[in-house]
Amino acid sequence: MARIPRSEQFRQEWQEILTCGIKGEGEGLLDALVRTGARYMLQVAIEEEVTEFLGREHYQRGERIRQGYRNGYEPKRLVTGQGVIEVGIPQVRNTDEPFHSELLTKRGPGRVSGTPRPSPGPPQGYGNHQLD
Repeated sequence: MARIPRSEQFRQEWQEILTCGIKGEGEGLLDALVRTGARYMLQVAIEEEVTEFLGREHYQRGERIRQGYRNGYEPKRLVTGQGVIEVGIPQVRNTDEPFHSELLTKRGPGRVSGTPRPSPGPPQGYGNHQLD
């Protein structure tokens, strides 16, 4: 079996939904396209960070800016407005400094799973009494 980057797998999944639709019930076509497209775009961005970090493309040999190599993926669940999206964080081995995705450390509206959501609590200025 040929090895292909995770982003290519996600692109193929998105293309299949676009051309063949979705199977089964539950999620609608538009929701599936948005979720899968977001997953693909995030994966491409994360893989581009690794390419920049290592200074070479997937499976590229020869000149190296930095020692190290890609070695599989670590699954990561992201909480987004579209629900939970799972991406693969490329594992980078044998480098002088560890790879950390800046995209995932600059958490905007989406959060990496495992980070607690703050409890909103009662609105400011209201006590615990009931209103009639």
